[in-house]
Amino acid sequence: MYLGPFEREIDAARAFDAKCRELGLHEKLNFPDDAAPAPKPSKRTSGSTYSKYRGVAKRFCGRKFDARFKSEFLGCWDDEITAARAYDTKVRALGKPHYCNFPDDEAPPPKRVRREWSSGYRGVSADGGCWFARYSGKYLGHYKDEVSAARAYDKEARKRGKHDWCNFRKSPRK
Repeated sequence: MYLGPFEREIDAARAFDAKCRELGLHEKLNFPDDAAPAPKPSKRTSGSTYSKYRGVAKRFCGRKFDARFKSEFLGCWDDEITAARAYDTKVRALGKPHYCNFPDDEAPPPKRVRREWSSGYRGVSADGGCWFARYSGKYLGHYKDEVSAARAYDKEARKRGKHDWCNFRKSPRK
C-alpha cells in the first residue's frame, strides 16, 4: 500500500504505523509506544521527478510522465493520471489489482502515442539535434542522422544473432 512520499525516513515509518493502527495490524508497528499523529506526505517541488501515483515519474524535461513497472518501460504520457492508468493496466494483467492506483477504475487502457523525439526505426531516439542508438539498454552512440543510428542498432542485433530485429535487410554481396 502506497502512503505517499516523505522527506524523512522517520515520517514514513510513523505514517506506516498510523495506517497499521487504522487496519488493526498492531504487531507490525515500528514504534509500538508512540501514538504521534501521522505526518502528511511531503509536497514535491515543480522540478521533482516523483509523482503521487505508483509507477509514475516525471521525465527530466519535466513535461511528460513515464509509466514503469519494475524496470519495464510502459510508455510516456502528457499527464500523470494517464500514466498511472497505464501502470494499472499492466498490474491488472499480472493479476495484482491490489497494487493499482485506481482500484475501482474500469476505464480502457490508454493508447500509446508516438513521442516527438522517437524515431521510425527500432532502437533509435532523438537527443537534441542528433540521434542515438541503444540495444537492450546498451548505449551504442550518437549519430548525425536516423539512418546511421539505425544501422548501428542493426550491427549490434546481428552480432547477437537477432537478424529478424533489424531495421534494414542485409543486402547480398556481389
